[in-house]
Amino acid sequence: MGTNYYWLSDPCPTCAHSQERLHIGKSSWGWCFGLHVLPEQGLNTYLDWAAKWRGGGIIKDENENNITVEHMERIITQRKHEPTTARDWLLMGYRDEADFHTRNHSQQGLHGLLRHTLIPGHCIGHGEGTWDYLVGEFS
Repeated sequence: MGTNYYWLSDPCPTCAHSQERLHIGKSSWGWCFGLHVLPEQGLNTYLDWAAKWRGGGIIKDENENNITVEHMERIITQRKHEPTTARDWLLMGYRDEADFHTRNHSQQGLHGLLRHTLIPGHCIGHGEGTWDYLVGEFS
């Protein structure tokens, strides 16, 4: 379960409609933030995204709630998760942590978070903090 976030261009002063809507990424419980890389938009890194939302526009979650720039930045960069115990893995239906990672293409990340394994066409890089760079559709 997770929450998707979107950047919308500044709304039209007449009709309040935004002309552009871009998927920023997804926050999933226990995982590094999945930051959506959009090379055709010049959005290849966290710093590219930060420049985009600091330059204007609106950030919304998938439920259309407005998100401040500061809050979006905390969602991405200030993530942590309590370590998962052997019992937790069993309760989730896995033999152990290695079984989970194999079946979910993951690995241990910073601050107890899960991190996506590097896979061409999906996770193309690990961010400098608590985010991964993902391409394609994953919302």
